[in-house]
Amino acid sequence: VGNPCDRVLPGSEYHDGFCFLPVARHLSLDQAQTRCAEDGGFLAEPRTESLRDFLTVFAGMMFDPDVQVILGATRTPPESRYRWLTSGQLLTDGPADNSSTDLLRAVYMDGPAGWEWTTATADTIGYFICQTSRG
Repeated sequence: VGNPCDRVLPGSEYHDGFCFLPVARHLSLDQAQTRCAEDGGFLAEPRTESLRDFLTVFAGMMFDPDVQVILGATRTPPESRYRWLTSGQLLTDGPADNSSTDLLRAVYMDGPAGWEWTTATADTIGYFICQTSRG
């Protein structure tokens, strides 16, 4: 029996039909996306309350509390709302972001703030979590 994720993303944890792999490497959004894609996955997209709650606990268990964790959502100027990278769907419960920057921005879980969601420019480095279907 074992972990149903071992076949598709070794070392990952199973939750709610998905596998989640914590990666403790400081990378930018683009670099993290590439790293997840190499394993057949994508940056974590906690689209439900259950997944958001799980990732909050998961990040707290897997990472030091002084890091930021990149999620798979961005805002491309001039748009003011964030979208999930894989589907393009709008985040319904995304973080507030009134910045007027013309730079691509990404969503992060902020360890020092108790894993609250925050935003920063997409070149901000952080740890990340890869996600994939169970397979």
